Amino acid sequence: MVFSADGSAELALEADRSLTDREVSMLNARMAALGAGRTNCSDRFNMVVMPSESGEGAG
Repeated sequence: MVFSADGSAELALEADRSLTDREVSMLNARMAALGAGRTNCSDRFNMVVMPSESGEGAG
């Protein structure tokens, strides 16, 4: 992801690379979290999705 000064993000991949199923799942989870709203802690935040060690739930 590439973030601009206004906080907007763009997915940037090398031309010959596509996302794996796991990466798509993680990206979808991040987008869902961003769409869930803001907290009282800050008007700017960045969600991070971490893969589980077992790999369960990915795909």
